[in-house]
Amino acid sequence: MSHCSLNKDRMFWTLNILFLIQWVAFGVNVHSRSAWLLENILVFALIVPIVIAYKKTYISRTSYLLIFIFASIHNVGAHCTYSLVPYDHWLNSIFGFTIGSSRNHYDRMVHFLFGFLLFLPLKELVIRIVPLKVRWAGALAVLIVIGWS
Repeated sequence: MSHCSLNKDRMFWTLNILFLIQWVAFGVNVHSRSAWLLENILVFALIVPIVIAYKKTYISRTSYLLIFIFASIHNVGAHCTYSLVPYDHWLNSIFGFTIGSSRNHYDRMVHFLFGFLLFLPLKELVIRIVPLKVRWAGALAVLIVIGWS
């Protein structure tokens, strides 16, 4: 096994363990258990494809990190219920300003980040699974993001 492969294995399993710890922690004392379960259907649905992709195809470490970042942001939204995430309070506490809107925009940010963070992993999967040229793989990845989001 090559050094690069060992690093990829270590990173993959480290991110999975960190996510599991985070997921369990965010599953405690949730705002709405039914909403939390509903919002975690995405997490449950993606476990098998991610493990299959890990075992069958090569996805970059960057892609695994992007998936982890998105899943972590999703965990926050599922814990608080997206419309109640106190991001404005967090911004004020950390940076001293607020967005000052009556509407909670956390769900919009997560939808944007869905496409921004998951484009590369999807493109890499499309390149390896579908016999397309790279530019068409990117276009298909964009269509998948639009369709899922």
